[in-house]
Parts: sequence; structure tokens; C-alpha cells
Amino acid sequence: MNKIVEVVMTNEQEQQFLRQAEKRGVSLQEYFVLLAQKDRLRLRRKRDKYRINYGRGVEKARISTLEKAMQKADVFAARTGKTISIEKNNVPVAFRQWCKGSKGLDKVKDPIVFGNRGYYADWVVLE
Repeated sequence: MNKIVEVVMTNEQEQQFLRQAEKRGVSLQEYFVLLAQKDRLRLRRKRDKYRINYGRGVEKARISTLEKAMQKADVFAARTGKTISIEKNNVPVAFRQWCKGSKGLDKVKDPIVFGNRGYYADWVVLE
């Protein structure tokens, strides 16, 4: 699919882009295509980051690895009464289930306990 794109720039900017294109041995048009592809890759990388959902909405911070996301979620966990999930591309890849009261607490290896009101069970990784 071909698209026509109009680029508006000053003569100085055009000369700068021409110099950069010449350094790479490509035409100005090819150089702009390379820049667009690079930008698309950068956007794709941003989308591939993990996000934390504490049950109050999705945390806006983007974390590079699942392990770091799980650690951050543990640090900022609060007694919301909702499951904490970690999402990638809006799809849950791991979660900590909220359990009300203390029933079953002895079977959990690494709980986050909020007194006798409840606790978060161990992480379940779906990925």
C-alpha cells in the first residue's frame, strides 16, 4: 500500500536531512522511509511493555520485564479487594488473587497480608 506524504520543512532542515541521507548512501525519500520504520519499531517496543492493574484501573508505568512488574506490583499493593493483574497488550499475563479473611493463608508461600481483612495469594503466571 503506497501513501503520499507531504513533508514541510525549511531549507536548512532539508539540507540537514540531505546530509544525513548522503552519509547513509540513500536518497532523501529512502531516508524518510527509514526514519518512519525506525519510529514504528520504537512504538511497537513501547506497546510490548508490561502494565499493572491494581483493580483501580491500569497503572500507566510501563515496565520492561514481567519480573520487575511483579516486584513493583508487590511494593504498591493495597487492600482494594480486587485481584492484581499484569497485562501485556491489554491481555493479562500474571495475577495475584485477592482472598478475603485468612482462610487458606497457610497454603500460600508468598502472601501479601492485610491483617485479618484478607491477603493476596501467590503470583499465577499465564504466559
